[in-house]
Amino acid sequence: MKNLVELISKFKDFIIYIFFSLVSLYLLFSNGFYHQNSFLNSSSELMGGIYARTSSISDYLELEERNKELRIELALSKMKLLESSLDLDNNPIEVIDSLTALQFSFRPAKVINKTTGYNENHITINKGSTNGVKVDDGVISMGNSLVGRVCKVSEHFSLVTPIINAEFALKVSLKKNNVDGLLQWDGADIGFAQVNEIGKRVNIQIGDTLVTSGSSAYLPRGVDVGYVIEIEPMGDVLNITIELKTDFTKVLDVMVISNVFRIEQQELESDQNPEGN
Repeated sequence: MKNLVELISKFKDFIIYIFFSLVSLYLLFSNGFYHQNSFLNSSSELMGGIYARTSSISDYLELEERNKELRIELALSKMKLLESSLDLDNNPIEVIDSLTALQFSFRPAKVINKTTGYNENHITINKGSTNGVKVDDGVISMGNSLVGRVCKVSEHFSLVTPIINAEFALKVSLKKNNVDGLLQWDGADIGFAQVNEIGKRVNIQIGDTLVTSGSSAYLPRGVDVGYVIEIEPMGDVLNITIELKTDFTKVLDVMVISNVFRIEQQELESDQNPEGN
C-alpha cells in the first residue's frame, strides 16, 4: 500500500493532466456539434478505410479461388471436346452429362513436390487413394497438356512418373494424320523429348502437333504433347525432336484422369497377348 501511495505521489501531475484532458475532450465532443461531427467523420473515414482494405483482401482471396475454379472448368471443357466415349447399342453416345457412357473421370490436384534434374524425375501430388486416385491414372495440366502417369499411391498423396523420366514411354499421334510414334525422353533437356518409330515416308513437318493416341488404357486421345522442332532420318524411320507443351518448371495445378473401364480393357487385351497363354 505504501508503494502504491508513493507511485501515485510521484506521477500525480501526469495523472491530473490525463484526467482533465479526458474531461475536456468529453465536454468538447458532447456539447460542440462541430467538433462532434468532425470526430464522427474522422472515425467514419478511418473505419471506412479499414473496411475497404478488409473487403479488398476478401475479394482477392475469393477471386483467387474463383480463378482456380475457372481453370478447372476450362480444363474439363477442353477434355469434353476430346473425351473418348463408348459405342453402346451401336450408337455413339456423347460423354457430356452422360453417366452411363462416361469413360474418363477427372480430379483436380496440386503439385506439392517435384524433381527436374535427374534421369528419373518424379512429381508428388496432394491426392491419393481416398480421393479415388489409382496407379496408372493419367495426369495432365490445366492447359490440357500431358504431364505423366501415376506410379504409386498412398492414402493422401500420389507419385507421378512424368514425361521427363527416362522410364516413361507412350504411344503418341500426329494430330493431322493420326500416324503413331513412341514418345520417350533422352534425359538431356526437360523442355524437349523424342518421338521414334515413325516411317520416313510419313508427311511430317516442323511445327506439327503431337497428341496422345488414345491407345493406352489410361489416357484419352487428343491431349497435347508437343510440337515438332527437328526431323532427322534414321534408316527407314525418323528421329523426331519435339518441344514439350508442359513447362515442368512451372506446373502446379493438374488433373488426374481415370479410365472407368481400364481394368476391363486391360483384361481383354491381356487375353490376346501370347505371353499370357
